[in-house]
This record gives sequence, C-alpha cells and structure tokens, in this order.
Amino acid sequence: PTHPFPRLHSFLFLTSLVPFPCFRYGRGPSFFDQFPPWCRKEWRVEFHRAVANYVAGKWLQAKDSLHLCLQEEPDDVPTKRLLDLIEELGIVDSGGLPTCPQSWKGYRETDEI
Repeated sequence: PTHPFPRLHSFLFLTSLVPFPCFRYGRGPSFFDQFPPWCRKEWRVEFHRAVANYVAGKWLQAKDSLHLCLQEEPDDVPTKRLLDLIEELGIVDSGGLPTCPQSWKGYRETDEI
C-alpha cells in the first residue's frame, strides 16, 4: 500500500523478522489538521506549564496551573492525578502552602506499572 509520507529508512530489530518502515512526517496537511486536538492551545500551554513546575518542585505554581486547567476541562484525568499526587506526596510549608518533599528529584519512584 502507498503511504502519504516519504519513506526514510527501514529498521530490522533483533526481535523482528521483518523490517520496520520509518516515515517522515512533514509534507501535506499538518498533524493537527489531520488529528485536531480535543482542547485549546492555551489549555495545552497551561498544562505543560503545570507539568514543568511539578517536575521542578514548584508545586504551588503547578497546583495553580492545574486548577486553571480543571476549570476548562473538569474531567481531565491526568490533571486530577497530578493534583492528587501533590496532595499525597507533598508537605505544607510554614505558610500553609503545598511544597515538594526535600528528597524530590523531579520524579517519583513507583511500582504501579
């Protein structure tokens, strides 16, 4: 079958019996023209800001951004989960504001996977 994008390479993985084709995306309609996002660009920017602040240990700022995201998309599960993690893992500073634990490395270890 023909593919709408030019073929770059074929890879043969050690565990594969057939080559895996690799295509370049970039000609024709944009990705978002073909697959429109379910949310506004401003929401995605705010969520990205929240995740960046969460990873950086700036949990108060992350929490503020996540609440803004929930105002627009109240059923968004990743947003709710990050807020839950901030509540579960975080501590409250002397001013009563949420902050990350001193041992925070930008991620949490988990065996949930």
